[in-house]
Amino acid sequence: TFLSLYMIISEGIHWCELVKPLATFISPITKPIACLFISFQLFAMMNVITAYFVESAFKAAAASEKDEMARDLWHVFEEDLKLSGGIKARKKIEVTQEVFQKHYNHPKMAEFIDMLGVDPDEASHIWELIDTDGAGKLDADHFINGCMKLIGSARAEMIW
Repeated sequence: TFLSLYMIISEGIHWCELVKPLATFISPITKPIACLFISFQLFAMMNVITAYFVESAFKAAAASEKDEMARDLWHVFEEDLKLSGGIKARKKIEVTQEVFQKHYNHPKMAEFIDMLGVDPDEASHIWELIDTDGAGKLDADHFINGCMKLIGSARAEMIW
């Protein structure tokens, strides 16, 4: 019965306890059929469980990579502002659209634009999508969160 098959899979009953009487009283072919059933079920279950953990690991790695890219890009802006004297000590660092556009040719910006899947000629629209409140200035949190939203799954709808 289906209950017996379920009990075999869930170790409610050992498969030998069920297969021996079947092989003795019905047919010896029930042994290989039971073995195939059990093997298939174990393989399928392990495959699903493994896929779940692998997918979770890939999602975590992708999120980490996206966050790292946004932070690296912020550090490029931060270093530029420090070197140009655009910020004073202890002052909150904010990036403007001009600073953002100034770095279009920077390798980190090119990598960011490539990750977004945007044509570099269309990169000027990225600022408008990150600066959601239209203030014209972004602090680190606002910039990184905006980048993460753009890099995320909803980016295609936002950009196009």
